Amino acid sequence: CGSVGFEASGPSSLNFVCHCAHCRLHSRLPFTRASAFLPRQVRWRNEAGMKKTPSQPSGAPGGPPSNRLHC
Repeated sequence: CGSVGFEASGPSSLNFVCHCAHCRLHSRLPFTRASAFLPRQVRWRNEAGMKKTPSQPSGAPGGPPSNRLHC
C-alpha cells in the first residue's frame, strides 16, 4: 500500500543475513537481509496509520520482543 515506511539516519549498528525459521516466516523468503538502527536514528512515516503485530513472545531467537509494522 505504500503507507508503511521509515527513514534512518547515520550508520547502522548491525547488518546481517538470516535464514532462521522466524525470519523465513515473516519475510516469506529463504533468507532475509536486515539492518538495525538505534531508536533515535529512525523516523516513521504514517506511524498512526500502521498496525502493530507482535512477533513471537521472545522476538527473534536470542533477541528482545519486537513488533512487525504493516498497513
